[in-house]
Amino acid sequence: MRKFFKTVYQIEVLSEEPLPDKMSLAQVEYEITDGHYSGSISITETKLLTAKEAAEALIAQVFARSPELQGDCAANLWKDYYPEWEDFVDNFT
Repeated sequence: MRKFFKTVYQIEVLSEEPLPDKMSLAQVEYEITDGHYSGSISITETKLLTAKEAAEALIAQVFARSPELQGDCAANLWKDYYPEWEDFVDNFT
């Protein structure tokens, strides 16, 4: 049986100015390691998820990044990869 985990990182950055809103994680990492920021990264939570929790979290992440995928696309998001999720995803959309 597959296992799914949720890991939450906390990133602390010290800089002379606020970080831009659209700064990517890769850009933050570059600035911490090779640029002009000081920073630290720590794991604040690691949690074993149920299959339903993992599906809900994944769908929420996808929709947060691409709101245009909401609707019928959500029903296909898991069906292709995890057929056992069909009932859950059908009820979600």
